[in-house]
Amino acid sequence: MEQATTYLSSLGYVVSDMSAKESYDLLAQKGADSLHIEVKGTTGTLGSILLTANEVELHKRCHPNNGLIVVHSIALDRTEENPIATGGKLEAWIGWHLESERLRPLTYSYALAD
Repeated sequence: MEQATTYLSSLGYVVSDMSAKESYDLLAQKGADSLHIEVKGTTGTLGSILLTANEVELHKRCHPNNGLIVVHSIALDRTEENPIATGGKLEAWIGWHLESERLRPLTYSYALAD
């Protein structure tokens, strides 16, 4: 989140953390323009990310005023009680268009009662 905020700030956006109350992580604002940003981090390389149904719907609805920022190849020091993340490489897709053929359902909810 910190790297994503720094990156967006360097582009002239004022950035707010929305992760505790919304289906996206950051709100980036520049003048009248607003972007809803999803942030993902991984110790692995770029591959695939997990998205909730709410995240998918929000980013489909908000396009092109949205974005995805992935910080990958993060080093994680687990020698302390609370792991410490360092490094990583940032990749950003602003105006992120979710392509349906790239989405794969992983779980389903099954209603046991009406």
